[in-house]
Amino acid sequence: MSSSSATRAGAFEMLLGNVNKARHARVLLELIRPNPFQPRRGLDDDEQKVLEHSLREHGQTTPIILRPVGMQLGREHYEIIAGERRYHAATALGWLDIEASIRNTTDQDMRYLALVENTVRQDLSVIDEVEYILDLMADVLELPRDTLPSVLYLQRRKPDPELVIQLERFFQSVGVFNWHSFVANKLHLTRYHADVLQALRQRQINPRQAKALASVDDEVLRGRWLAELVSGELSAADLQQRVKAWSKPATPSNSGLRGEDLETLRSGLSFKRIATLESAEQTRAFALINELLGLIARPK
Repeated sequence: MSSSSATRAGAFEMLLGNVNKARHARVLLELIRPNPFQPRRGLDDDEQKVLEHSLREHGQTTPIILRPVGMQLGREHYEIIAGERRYHAATALGWLDIEASIRNTTDQDMRYLALVENTVRQDLSVIDEVEYILDLMADVLELPRDTLPSVLYLQRRKPDPELVIQLERFFQSVGVFNWHSFVANKLHLTRYHADVLQALRQRQINPRQAKALASVDDEVLRGRWLAELVSGELSAADLQQRVKAWSKPATPSNSGLRGEDLETLRSGLSFKRIATLESAEQTRAFALINELLGLIARPK
């Protein structure tokens, strides 16, 4: 286990130790509902199938952690603190009940536990983690969520000693990053285009690729490159080259072309001239022409 994972695991155990002692019981699945503070936005189908297979073959080896949320129709109901994937797997397998450790805990402790459990298990995409940290931070520090990024950026330039202490305590309790590295390396992700964020959330691209795509304001072009990247048609290195070329508009001084070169191209572009080329050259010529037409027709 890496040092960062060990720190997060320690934070999880520490938070569990802060809530009341647990009692153990088998709980009917119909009395359990998912964690309303779950930071993970979706479940990986392949990983879920692996977990279902494990439960089917080996049974449940670790109890899920629940908190009681009150009586309904004469029966106690529960919310999941940790173990939501096992709950969904047990439901998919048709189980009636599941082994659980039941603890009383506050909403705020539950949000901490949900975040730390997911980061310990590396279940969160990087953007889910960032957004959840901001949500939790806004709640703990009692700051407006929509202004929090601006507040954090300001602290790097003009730190407020009292707020800095609160930030340090918050990140220490969560066991992830520190506030300086969070602001410097993670916070900018929230400014990315919606399509880039969605691909990042689904782990179709990595943060470096997302950063490159985020600099492309042309929605059509960005969408095409994103699709090619996800399908494997476009490599990360080629993406970087395309973005670099796109961000540096061609001019007579930096394109390497002369005015007469464009005239030569214009006069030479005819089906008759292309027909004189070898078959492979014809295919390449038409591909280049189509690419050029696509670039010229790109919305401004």
